[in-house]
Amino acid sequence: MTTRRTIAPEEIDTLNLADPRLRAESDLSAVWHHLRERRPLHSCLSTLPLALKAA
Repeated sequence: MTTRRTIAPEEIDTLNLADPRLRAESDLSAVWHHLRERRPLHSCLSTLPLALKAA
């Protein structure tokens, strides 16, 4: 069994969260927890242009 590297929330600005290899090879639990607590989706949506919100 391969050990997955734990990624710290401090590394978030350097991560490509769309990379399937990152998700497969790393433990992102702390990162996801940080995002839910500090950068919830609803706060991001308020900064979108109106045209995108309507789509």
